[in-house]
Amino acid sequence: MVWQRAMDFVEAIYRETRCFPKEELYALTSQMRRAAVSIPSNDRGAAVVTSGYISSMLRMARCEKSKLKFSSPNASTTGMKQPQET
Repeated sequence: MVWQRAMDFVEAIYRETRCFPKEELYALTSQMRRAAVSIPSNDRGAAVVTSGYISSMLRMARCEKSKLKFSSPNASTTGMKQPQET
């Protein structure tokens, strides 16, 4: 369930960054996509799941989320992202 929500988030970031200017492909677009992909990626591959492992994965996810929280408004203020309709 958590992994699926993270994958849905990745898809949303890819949709959102699709309209960014081509000159941002290797800058903000890439940074946002890599940050989003790392969230579900860090959840895979653990043979033994311990509370320490879970804490570590949550810390990494929070770090990537923080990068995206900074990047998304940055895209808005520079005119790369259209305001969402309410």
